[in-house]
Amino acid sequence: MNQIEEKSVLIIDDDVDIREFIATALSEFGFITYTAEDGLAGLTSFQSNSIDMVITDIYMPKMNGIELIQKLHRMNPDVKILAMSGDARNYNHEALNWAEAAGAFEVIDKPFELTQLIEMINMMLSE
Repeated sequence: MNQIEEKSVLIIDDDVDIREFIATALSEFGFITYTAEDGLAGLTSFQSNSIDMVITDIYMPKMNGIELIQKLHRMNPDVKILAMSGDARNYNHEALNWAEAAGAFEVIDKPFELTQLIEMINMMLSE
């Protein structure tokens, strides 16, 4: 069994299609997945489950991704956080830069290729 398999990933995005697409794809690769529709629900799920990695959108209701990343990083500085945003192209990548400054391990623009996402997750979880 691959060491990456059986790792748990929390996917937080207010777009249900993106959230479910990522969760389904990661499940097929052997990951345990949890999902949340906003930063507040994501924080609750993180506190309730054993999470190895978080994939979060930046722009969400109730708690944005930057605030969420800061809180997660304070709770567990070792958790791997991947920030994503479809609006990054419109803001000269400032949002993704803010995510890195807040504690995100990596950032990715939406839309992305599934292979790119899987490679990034595997790299992050193997470090």
